[in-house]
Amino acid sequence: MDKIKKLFTLAVFVSLSGTAYSNNFHKNTAQPETTNIKKNVRNTVGLDLLTSYDRDLWEGPAGWSDKQWKWKKRLRWNKECDYVGEIEIHSVSKNQQLIQVMCVPGAYQAMYYLFLYDSKSKSAQQLALGAPENTDKLNEISGHLKFNEERTLLSIVTLSRGTGDCGIYRVFRFIKPDFSPELIEKRKRECSENSPPENPPESFLNPKKWPLVNINKKM
Repeated sequence: MDKIKKLFTLAVFVSLSGTAYSNNFHKNTAQPETTNIKKNVRNTVGLDLLTSYDRDLWEGPAGWSDKQWKWKKRLRWNKECDYVGEIEIHSVSKNQQLIQVMCVPGAYQAMYYLFLYDSKSKSAQQLALGAPENTDKLNEISGHLKFNEERTLLSIVTLSRGTGDCGIYRVFRFIKPDFSPELIEKRKRECSENSPPENPPESFLNPKKWPLVNINKKM
């Protein structure tokens, strides 16, 4: 079984609504990786590396490509994100890149680590963009991610359940000069105790139509 099939098996993407939602929202804008890989890329000295795990379920470090090892060494994420470690790279500016690392696929949404990487200084900043309503660990970003490179906008939909009818939608803009992400839009729909309708209106499953949250309101 190849890597893609394993991810789909682990994720248990059997919910038709969850799958339809993901296909509608998420579009991969990752850029191809062309950097040469050094022969010693898999040197694990000093890395917080996952070593004890079920290798029948997870690819883990044992199944990583040279590209994954290279970014593990550059970003030095902790071992909680080693189960999958899939990398997507998006251009933010001439020297800045948004690095998206999938940690685990999840049943209806994956969990990621995000880093802002400066190719000039070779430094990285981990982004704490987790939804506070969803997790106490803000470096863990659960949801469906989409990055618009032309507008440097990152959209994150964090679903509350697999039917895709409730959750949190947020949009971040990467602002000069340091390109730190700034929240510019937030929408939220609470989950109903009733089952979703058989033929819901477009706004029901479209997070861009969910109720707008006033992000300028002081808590």
